[in-house]
Amino acid sequence: MFKKPKDVQTKGENKMRGKEIKKLREVLLRELRIDEMGLNQLFPAKADIAVRKFGGGSYLTFITVDTCVAFVQVDPEAPNATYPTLTSLWRCPEALATVTIAPPVSKFVINGADVMAPGILAVDDSAQVGNFVSIFVAGNPSAVGVGVLLLSPADIISRREGRAVQAAHHFGDCLWEASGSPRPEGFNGAEVVPLSVEAPPAAQQEDAEALPGAADGKNGEAAAQAAAPSEGDDAAVAATESVAISSEDMEDRMRLCFLQAARTRIKDRDLPMPVNTLYAAHMRPSRRSEWSVDVKLTRFKKLVPFLATLEEDGLLRLKPKGSEHFLVEIVRKASEYAEFRPWPKDVTAAAGEEGGSDAAVARFQVEVLGKLAPSAAVLFGKSEYVTHEQVATILRDYGNENTLWAANNKKKMQGDEVLCSVFGEAEVVGTVEQLSTQFMKGCKKFHRVTAPQRGAAAGMKTSIRPGAPPKVTIRTDTRRGHAVTLVRGLDQYGLDADELAAELKKVLAGSTTVEDGELMVQGFWDVALKNHLDKAGIPPDSLDVKAGSGKSQKKDKKASNVVKY
Repeated sequence: MFKKPKDVQTKGENKMRGKEIKKLREVLLRELRIDEMGLNQLFPAKADIAVRKFGGGSYLTFITVDTCVAFVQVDPEAPNATYPTLTSLWRCPEALATVTIAPPVSKFVINGADVMAPGILAVDDSAQVGNFVSIFVAGNPSAVGVGVLLLSPADIISRREGRAVQAAHHFGDCLWEASGSPRPEGFNGAEVVPLSVEAPPAAQQEDAEALPGAADGKNGEAAAQAAAPSEGDDAAVAATESVAISSEDMEDRMRLCFLQAARTRIKDRDLPMPVNTLYAAHMRPSRRSEWSVDVKLTRFKKLVPFLATLEEDGLLRLKPKGSEHFLVEIVRKASEYAEFRPWPKDVTAAAGEEGGSDAAVARFQVEVLGKLAPSAAVLFGKSEYVTHEQVATILRDYGNENTLWAANNKKKMQGDEVLCSVFGEAEVVGTVEQLSTQFMKGCKKFHRVTAPQRGAAAGMKTSIRPGAPPKVTIRTDTRRGHAVTLVRGLDQYGLDADELAAELKKVLAGSTTVEDGELMVQGFWDVALKNHLDKAGIPPDSLDVKAGSGKSQKKDKKASNVVKY
């Protein structure tokens, strides 16, 4: 129901008065499985309660408590048409009758699929067809979704076939994102893991019969033909970890945080540096905003032993001095350092603590790559793709190691047999920049896009695509006598045109609309849009601006009669 950002955009908000709140409380007490005490948890004293309605004749209504959506009304006049959001269910899990699903089914629910009967382990006897139910994963106390019950509890357990719950609201949808994207314990990426072998307190405990089959999706529905847990599934269901990440995974995160800090924050002139400063001022702020990083959760328990493993792997050098240890060198020519691709600064914890970016558009990184020929392995090792910067670094290091600089010009390199074979030339002479450009021109072009994933999965998704980065066209024109700026090609980078239109409407204080994938902004905004998309991550060379004569954005006018002192 809430698949796109526009699905949670309302036309206005009205604060509820005393009589309206009293009537709403009566409805909730009658339709939900909560008493006055439970309702007071959701409606604290002196809380601001408001109603947000949709336009276009829609009956859908959001009821907010202190600006956070607490309930959704499908139809204010219909019975059993109000349900709590996930944030409310996490505070009051007994508010709805419950359906308990097997852990492997959770990934389908998070993708917005309906729940099929074979994937259900237990269902409340009191649940009625047509009413809203909460969906829990066995062993996890936090609901993963809300839906409408389509089959009776008896039919679900006896027949074991067909759609059982129609999805209405789930972890990872745009309503969850609008609530701040909270993530309960055990909600790891696009799946939910059990924290204990017990189901939620309100759920009816039933011994589900073992059924063959595997999860399958069709037309947006999770077939979820969940079999009786296999040996591997038993281990997952029986997991009782109080934390949702293993020591090995935490070590991997710490390693990535070091590489991120080394590539984006720490300069050679900052060294030597106390290791505690490295950890607190650089590694932790460099972590992804959705990550928690704690050296105590690794098998080393302490920072120096962990960093010693990085030293053994050739990434850094440590030096003890008295009771302290210092980072004295980052080995920037190490292959792991050279191949690591930093995630955008916008998604780091440091950016989040500073308030992040005002832009709602997803930030991403686009890099031009060259695919290496087999003959280049002697210089570049096992790498398959390289950037211009990586080529320049490797050439510079190779020139220093083999003393290839010209006697009369220390900036010009004279290639040896190895370089000549890599370049496929009889003679290789030039500056590092010239040779890097020459080498990249001889490579087959690719580009790499690193972009944040929306929804529950979070994290970064990296994909390598053939050819140069695609063009995005920005052109000015007139439509029905009005000046407009048109943008086409955003879909090639995964940018949501509707979301960008809503953002630009605020930034430019002008009307925006999307027609057939083309974004139209009222007024001539070619310069502002180019700068905006450049900051979003689209390479400047890929922005094709076409502004006709007299149809380009005017510079800010300044008064000429202002006296300067």
